[in-house]
Amino acid sequence: MSNLSLHSKLQLDVKLLIFPKVPNLKRFINLPDILGFVVALSLLIWALTKQPYSYYTFLRWITFAYACYSAYLTYNVQPEGWFVTYLFIALLFNPFIPPRFDRIIWDLIDVATAVYIIVSIFLMNKIQKG
Repeated sequence: MSNLSLHSKLQLDVKLLIFPKVPNLKRFINLPDILGFVVALSLLIWALTKQPYSYYTFLRWITFAYACYSAYLTYNVQPEGWFVTYLFIALLFNPFIPPRFDRIIWDLIDVATAVYIIVSIFLMNKIQKG
């Protein structure tokens, strides 16, 4: 019986490590945040088509703002990887000193950022409910 309880305690510890319970995430998932998520995600996907340069500047500002806001919201969330990743996204899309990459690299960055945003929203929602 003690082996079973030790095994279930280890499973619980691993589950909490991967999907920790976060009491302050309720604030993250609300209508304005979902709208920001939809706008940023739509712009990132739309950027895969040929657009004028002004669109990419607009995309930088929106994605930068969304990443900064998400980093702010996830600052106290465990694991800290969410905060650090959103800061990295904000640095990639910063409109003040934009990094220069080829179009193919930007397409990969846009797709990776869109996938990360989708995954993080679902994981945060799962943590909030779980």
